[in-house]
Amino acid sequence: MGGNATIRTCLKDGSLSGSSPTCSKRSCAVPNPPQALLSCQSAKFGDTCRAYCRPGYKTSSPTNWACNFLSNGPSLGLFGPNPTCVPEPCKYNLPVGDTTENDCNGKGTGQTCLVKCAKGYYDASVTYSCLATATFNGSLPTC
Repeated sequence: MGGNATIRTCLKDGSLSGSSPTCSKRSCAVPNPPQALLSCQSAKFGDTCRAYCRPGYKTSSPTNWACNFLSNGPSLGLFGPNPTCVPEPCKYNLPVGDTTENDCNGKGTGQTCLVKCAKGYYDASVTYSCLATATFNGSLPTC
């Protein structure tokens, strides 16, 4: 908590001198974790935010992050467990052709696959990447 300290004295009539201190909740810095997106742009002591998976991943179980004291002192931090994320399967721009073969079936966001010339053709290969848009990125090899 932050605010202004106030010194008060107990008077003869049993009341306290001066006015009560004012307190306000301290703010937490909201991180940008590589594994998750947070539901809040700002947070104060005691607040919670939901953590979801980044685009291209399915959130199977969102988690809560809390603004609380760090274990090593008076600083505040927003932290919590990462959500469980499953890559969304790539379904667009699937590399197909009579002269190629690939291992791209079942690949999802962030994963790669190998596209190579089929047997009987000159051996060339390229790597395709599955983007967060569920689209494969790459160009067919020249066979």
